[in-house]
Amino acid sequence: MPSPPPSHPGVETIHEPFGDEPGGDLRQRLYLRMCLVLGAISFLVIVPLNAFLRLDPAVHVGVILFGAFSLSLFWLARRGRAYPALQLGVSLAMLAAVWFPNGGSEGSVIFYFFAALLQPSFFFRGRARWLGIAATAGVPVALLALERAFPQLVTPFHTPDDRLFDLATGVISASAITVGLLWVIIEGYHRERERLGESRAEIRMLNSELEARVRERTAELERALGEIESFSYTVSHDLRAPLRAIDGFSSLVVESSAGRLDEESQRLLGVVRKNAQHMARLIDDLLAFSRAGRSELRRWRVDLTELARSAFAELTTGAPATPVELRLAPVPEAFGDPALLRQVLANLLSNALKFTAKVDRPVIELGAVASSGDTAYFVRDNGAGFDMAFANQLFGVFHRLHGADEFEGTGVGLAIVRRIVERHGGRVWAEGRVGEGATFYFTLAPPAPSAGATVPAAQ
Repeated sequence: MPSPPPSHPGVETIHEPFGDEPGGDLRQRLYLRMCLVLGAISFLVIVPLNAFLRLDPAVHVGVILFGAFSLSLFWLARRGRAYPALQLGVSLAMLAAVWFPNGGSEGSVIFYFFAALLQPSFFFRGRARWLGIAATAGVPVALLALERAFPQLVTPFHTPDDRLFDLATGVISASAITVGLLWVIIEGYHRERERLGESRAEIRMLNSELEARVRERTAELERALGEIESFSYTVSHDLRAPLRAIDGFSSLVVESSAGRLDEESQRLLGVVRKNAQHMARLIDDLLAFSRAGRSELRRWRVDLTELARSAFAELTTGAPATPVELRLAPVPEAFGDPALLRQVLANLLSNALKFTAKVDRPVIELGAVASSGDTAYFVRDNGAGFDMAFANQLFGVFHRLHGADEFEGTGVGLAIVRRIVERHGGRVWAEGRVGEGATFYFTLAPPAPSAGATVPAAQ
């Protein structure tokens, strides 16, 4: 079908008002069918019956012109042009000026108006639809009022049979138009059902392909992650033996040859031992980081207060440092893996102990606050603190905000905390100020309705 020329006032194109909107294809076929039926009825039904009824020749001319007009609109619509407003206006004009004067309310004109009323319902939109319906319904009302006021304007039928034939013509014509439009609607409904079925089948096929691709990519990703973790574990494990050898042999050299080594040589051997031990701690932390992502989660209700008390006692046993005050506020029970949550608290408490080592009266506190509808547990200290501008670097592997000469550590502990918390469906963040301490918060996914019994801290 050729592209329609640009529209101008009073002219609409099928592609614009019909084809590019929901149901446009159906409305296009309805318009074509209506124009064809109107033209066919005019020539094949109305003209012969008018001749049989011996109506005025002007009526024949009007019906013939209307039939030719309808067929010409059908021809134009096939080529991409539609004139629904013009079609409705000419239909109303023909009914009011040609058909109604011959028989008036006694004739079949009311049936024609019923058929005309379908046009604005199908082909107009918005305000134009309601204006078209009002005009189509208002014209026969006005004509009936005019007939009552001036009955001489209407030519009565010659015989009762003429009136019956005229009514039959109106019924047949209106029925043909209505059936034609309903046929297109039903046909369109079945077409849409077929298209919907084909679309559903295509969607099911695409979903199956997508699911297969997702499974394939997931399997590949799991294999890759498994290989990476296995590689990391193997490399870390294999590095421990030579590091132990370096540390052990360096220690033997210092002990066996202390009298023969000068002060500088002993210092250098001490540096070797210190770095070997630091490397061993890094490897241990990397192994712990790998296990935090691979271990199976066993979710229980957990008393974090008891876990924190147990972890703190273990961390401070035999420590010659300044006594640290631990404040344990009652906190809601958590839901998660007891061993992994103990690791979270142990890492946070260890971090707090490390950064309060230079404080005269160190205080560490465990508590909980409400945060966005969740319970946020926190570990707070009054230690060195940090600059909030670098808060996003705290939980990365090997990211440190203080030098090794200030505070010892490997930069893996907080990364382990984040990994465990995220595996529990929570999030972790920190707040602090330089010289005023820091607070580390974490949330956990809420417990399921059938969560298990409380797990003692000792387990």
